[in-house]
Amino acid sequence: VVLLTAKSDAESRIQGLEQGADAYLPKPFYEKELLATLKNLLENREKLRQHHTSAEFFGQAAKFAKTTLNTEALTSRDEQFLHGLLSVVQLNIAHPNLTAELLAEQLHISYNSLFRKVKALTGMGVTEYVRHIRLHQAASLLAQPNGFSVSQVAQEVGFNNLSFFSREFKKVMGSSPTEYRAG
Repeated sequence: VVLLTAKSDAESRIQGLEQGADAYLPKPFYEKELLATLKNLLENREKLRQHHTSAEFFGQAAKFAKTTLNTEALTSRDEQFLHGLLSVVQLNIAHPNLTAELLAEQLHISYNSLFRKVKALTGMGVTEYVRHIRLHQAASLLAQPNGFSVSQVAQEVGFNNLSFFSREFKKVMGSSPTEYRAG
């Protein structure tokens, strides 16, 4: 949200930013300033999207799910939302019937809002993003010398069908679960 407004006093600017505006440009605004602001916002949104779909982010998922949400450490509403979503998925990861509707209910937002936010922040649909979380958790479990078989890992992360799990794992990780464990 970029506010373009005639109110240029400090109090109005602060109020607009506190209400969630990403930028506040008082009139008269300059086209170059507006375009530069929009460019920066889009670039930052893309960096956030890349971060929240990276293996590094998913690798932190197991640690994060075991702790409570620390809203003071979060820098934006989007990060707070994604960490909340990740937490709910982690708490329910073994349930194969984890649906977008259930996630929306647990996050106290509408299904449409959940879908729009996840799509805007990650470039994926809700189901695809949940599958990515599951697969990265599976990779983490396969990397541990815990003795879980591939089928046990698949069930631990909510996959009932081993062939579907293996096929999706290979798409995301670039190797089969067995190859991933060995390599």
